[in-house]
Amino acid sequence: MSRRGSKLVAVSVRGAGHIRRGRPNEDFVGAEPFEPDGWVIAVSDGHGAELHSRSNIGSRFAVEAALAEMRRINWQTDSVNSAAPLVNGLINAIIQLWRDKVEADLQHTPLDSAAAAASEAAGLGRVGPYGATLLAATARGAQMLVLQIGDGDFFIRGDDGSIIRPLPDDPREGEETASLCMITPERHARWRILPRPVAVLAATDGFSKSFADPSEAARAIAALLDRMADGEDDLQTDLSALSERGSSDDISLAAWLLDAEQGRPASHEAALPRPHLPWLRLILLAAAAAFAALIGIQFVGSAERNPEKPRGRPHLTEPTSTGSVKKPSGGAGDGQFDRERPK
Repeated sequence: MSRRGSKLVAVSVRGAGHIRRGRPNEDFVGAEPFEPDGWVIAVSDGHGAELHSRSNIGSRFAVEAALAEMRRINWQTDSVNSAAPLVNGLINAIIQLWRDKVEADLQHTPLDSAAAAASEAAGLGRVGPYGATLLAATARGAQMLVLQIGDGDFFIRGDDGSIIRPLPDDPREGEETASLCMITPERHARWRILPRPVAVLAATDGFSKSFADPSEAARAIAALLDRMADGEDDLQTDLSALSERGSSDDISLAAWLLDAEQGRPASHEAALPRPHLPWLRLILLAAAAAFAALIGIQFVGSAERNPEKPRGRPHLTEPTSTGSVKKPSGGAGDGQFDRERPK
């Protein structure tokens, strides 16, 4: 879906391993605009283990809750001191709506005694079977908020085309992750307010786990954002192939980005200011022409540059765009307020 000058993209594919084992896609993804110029994107990864037998439903509830509450609650602020209570209120509202949806589902379809007992024994109460992560971003005016509970990755495109990761990693190791089904998931939320960027993309961990190192993932993200900006929204085939060759997990992406003409990072040469001195330009051209005629070289008096070669569409797993990863310091539970866009 698109709005004049920008677009929203949301795509999710069932993992190759899930297909082989007959398991459903346990991710969910969503992206919506709201008036006058806001938008929300969200992805969620259901845990999928036996203890979390309804995590495909839990991930849907997570995205639905994030979309609803981020549209409803105005978290904007110009004060560093007021940012934390506003964002924490939003996080608590999302978690509460997720729990309300889970309770309604349990009322309609109760757990069997074994599943209920296992969830209670794990200290997760009734909501354990619905365990899922959440990554969500929203923008109002010139500000953007990104927030995260659990694993997965945010990627932001900087003004210079670099790929920035705005949030610290979940400090847990291996396959462990924070979850909405924890007793106090709000304690594990990471968030950051920053100026609206050129592009932002949220991905479940099936994407990054498909690459050998973060720089490869950054180059793939740069290539994906270029393709999205150029209007190529059908990415399911490439993401499915990436899952097959990489993580075998479900892969879900949600992104907001400027259209190609607005969002393409400028070259350093194009970014340099050019003085508007037409009389000086004419003098220089005349001098150059005289010099060329003097030494017998044909002179072409044109200010045109050689046209740029058309950029091919890089394959997802063999991107040609360059990118580097910049990661902030900090741990889970951190919040950050930036007045300037990351470089």
